[in-house]
Amino acid sequence: MSFQFNGLKALAFTCILFSNHSLFFAAPTSVWLECPTSVTITCKDSYSDLDKWGKVWVWENYVKKQSLQPKEVLYNLNSCGIGKIIRKWEYEDKHWKWHTCTQEINIVSYGDPFSALDIIWPLNYEINGCNPSVDPKSLPKTYNYPTFKSKACSQPMYSYQDMKFNVTDGCMKVLRSWKVIDWCQYIPNSKSNIGLWTYTQVIKISIKDTLAKIVCPRDTTIMAFTECDSTFVKLDSAYGFSTCGNFSKITNNSPFSINKGPNASGKYPLGTTSFYFYGEYGCGQQISCKVTINVVNKIGPTPYCLNGLIVALMPVDADKDGIPEDGMIEVWANDVDHGSFSKCGNKNLKLSFSSDVNNRSRVFTCADLGKNEVEMWVTDQFGNKSFCKTYIEVQNNNAKIPNCKRDSFTGGNNSLLHIAGNIQAEDPSVMESATLTLIDMGSYTINERTEIAVIVTFDTIIKPSGTILYIEKRDTIVKKIIDSTQGKNLAVLSTALNSSYSFKNIPVNKNYKILPLSTTLGLQGINISDAIVLLRHTLGVQKITNPYKKIAADINNDGLITNSDFDLLYAVLNGRKSISEIPKLWRYLPQSYNALLYPAGLQEYNMYIPLQKEMNNEDFIAIKTGNLSAENNFNTTFSRSNLAATSNKNEVTKFMSTNIQLRFNSLHKALKYIENENFSFEINDPQIIVDKDRKLILSTKGEGISTLSISVFPNLNLNISDHAFQNFLNTLDGESISIHGVEDIWTATIYPNPISESDQLNIVYHNLSSQELEINLYNSEGKAILTRKLIVDMLKSRSQIELPIQLKRGFYFYRISQLNKEVSGKIIVN
Repeated sequence: MSFQFNGLKALAFTCILFSNHSLFFAAPTSVWLECPTSVTITCKDSYSDLDKWGKVWVWENYVKKQSLQPKEVLYNLNSCGIGKIIRKWEYEDKHWKWHTCTQEINIVSYGDPFSALDIIWPLNYEINGCNPSVDPKSLPKTYNYPTFKSKACSQPMYSYQDMKFNVTDGCMKVLRSWKVIDWCQYIPNSKSNIGLWTYTQVIKISIKDTLAKIVCPRDTTIMAFTECDSTFVKLDSAYGFSTCGNFSKITNNSPFSINKGPNASGKYPLGTTSFYFYGEYGCGQQISCKVTINVVNKIGPTPYCLNGLIVALMPVDADKDGIPEDGMIEVWANDVDHGSFSKCGNKNLKLSFSSDVNNRSRVFTCADLGKNEVEMWVTDQFGNKSFCKTYIEVQNNNAKIPNCKRDSFTGGNNSLLHIAGNIQAEDPSVMESATLTLIDMGSYTINERTEIAVIVTFDTIIKPSGTILYIEKRDTIVKKIIDSTQGKNLAVLSTALNSSYSFKNIPVNKNYKILPLSTTLGLQGINISDAIVLLRHTLGVQKITNPYKKIAADINNDGLITNSDFDLLYAVLNGRKSISEIPKLWRYLPQSYNALLYPAGLQEYNMYIPLQKEMNNEDFIAIKTGNLSAENNFNTTFSRSNLAATSNKNEVTKFMSTNIQLRFNSLHKALKYIENENFSFEINDPQIIVDKDRKLILSTKGEGISTLSISVFPNLNLNISDHAFQNFLNTLDGESISIHGVEDIWTATIYPNPISESDQLNIVYHNLSSQELEINLYNSEGKAILTRKLIVDMLKSRSQIELPIQLKRGFYFYRISQLNKEVSGKIIVN
């Protein structure tokens, strides 16, 4: 018997059975498996159904019987789906023979791999805000992460790295470097960049702040007193602020400024020069303001008078009877001129006998017989005036006028007049004082001053030995300057506001001026509520309608009510600027002035040219700059009476003499003292006396009391805050003066500032005198948005409150108060 195998075909053995029975022969069986061939596909093809690449069939005796399921399928694929799938089948026939079959499915990449065209990079983005988050998860779609087109046989992934560049406050640029790799193509540490793509996204952080402001020097008129064509003008520096901080850059385009930055000081010519300041904030945002400088020539001409002029009267025969009744001679101002000139070459000088350029001549009669003192005034084209004094002697020579005698009362009678009136505060609750000065405008005051300059120079001597010697030379230059100003003070009156004044025994027919001035240099009674009223006006939320309050709102005295006035008042209240930067703390309006016309025609004095009659109703209205909240219905009230003194000591010891310095927060003309059984005192300052009978403490210097130096002799241990000291001093009208030791002064502030909308507000305080603390928060329109009363632990120094959830970005005002004390300021919410 022979066996033949064809592929997987098999031939069964023939069995011969020997028995007593007949002999049988079994037919041979042919079995094999029909296997699918190995195939190669791409990773783009789906292999969820492997049978589509072939099945295994069982053949018996050349008949296809059935298909088999794989006994094992091996997936040898990488993460990109590339590799090999091995399918294995096994079949046992009825003769216990195993038949096997294997198919390999090779999966390879295809010709369109993942590329840069399949990446959608995040777009450049600009964020508006002070300190916003730039984390990708905080950015909107299309700006946050790269996205990819769906493509088989790829495994893209990304990472990023930021480089931050701070340009200015409120301006940052973030360069975000993205990297994308296709893990199916990229091979780490290889020199090839196949499968690696990079991209830089630009994220710009800026502010578009509608509250940004540039504060420039106000328009200025400068008088040139030394040079004819120009003068040096010193200007304040411009500054700006925005929600996110100060400006990054401020420039000016003045053609005469020394520097082109925020300060435009320089030598400016006569006339008007206008230029701009430009402020940059955020990322290139710019605002500007215009400034005008007007330089006026104030170099007066030089008068030169003849040393006397003798003139003879001409007879005047009015009734033509041949006998002259009087004499007359007209003399022109240029008759007494001896060559007056202008240093600056100004021509067309006008000569006159008074400051009135039309008073060019005078007529002398018999009443003026003898010497008459006159003034010759010289006026140039700019209105600058100077004068010299000489005399004109009038004689009755050839005219031989009978009964020609000098009148001793020439120019009017010699009677004496008086000027009287009231000085009334616009706000009657303001109790302060003022001075009124009577000035003779026909006289001049000679002013002398000495300037000393030391000039240091060095000479260098080199000896043959090589030693270098430096010899210092000092030259001292002493310059004595004599100048004159028009007007001579005749009398000064000190009076309280809301009272009357009177100048008596004033010679008639002369030119006079009455000039009121304040004696108070502080902002007593002015606080954050006034600043809010001003801000509400500038924002148009609640306009100031009282014409006197409008004048009080002109903080910088430029005739306008603008944001510049608010900026100055707020800066003074929070201590960023000195009170001296407010040009006028008080305004004095003559009663006859119409406040609705302000600033046109306002002269803060009364003139009498000349004084010819009694003046009994010469009233003034006193307006305190910044005193605004009394008129408006603002929803908070503040105490305007805060008379206090600060002591340099906190306690005194029994039976020991202790020197105490008391400094008052406002000037007092006189004080009353209350006798105290617990201590006695002596005044250490020889300029201050104690009137025992009237119990008054007075200053002999005539300028009031700002400090008081006393020696205290207690009969028991006392603290400055004890009741005895609090009742020790009163004002003349009986108002008590509270005395605080150096450690009694309380402070309060808030942080963080700026603050985020979600942050808590921390209040830090020291030296509280009460457990109750009130916090008030107002928006930019002055509306109260938070009022919170706290009971605090006085042994601690900090408390916290939650901000209202409706609080939006911007700036707000806060006020922290306890008892009659308060602090205030501005807070920025990011």
